[in-house]
Amino acid sequence: MDAGDKIRRLRTSSGITVSELARRAGLSQGYLSQIEMGRATPSVRALAMTAKALDVPLSSLLGESDRVLLEGAMSSPADVLGEDPEDAVIIRALSRLNRHSKQALILIIRGIVQAIDGGLQQDLEY
Repeated sequence: MDAGDKIRRLRTSSGITVSELARRAGLSQGYLSQIEMGRATPSVRALAMTAKALDVPLSSLLGESDRVLLEGAMSSPADVLGEDPEDAVIIRALSRLNRHSKQALILIIRGIVQAIDGGLQQDLEY
């Protein structure tokens, strides 16, 4: 199942229209419809905004077919992490990881994101 399928299922199970989800996510209704129908590949930013609007973790929208999306997001290391050459080497090495290693890395990143999100939530409560 790709991201569009997951978004559509989560949206419909929550009783939200495409129009309402697009408004909540700050995306155009047409773009969101194209994503759900598999006619557009969402950016990482669009997925993050949609996940937030659906109140689900970003990782819940990612699947096997989203590998291309993630690799595309990392195609320009300087854009992702700045000009540090060591960062560029690390990003290029990610493409050589086997499936098991990628899954382990995703779990680590998910834990970091949840810790950050928890910290942000605590900051908002004060």
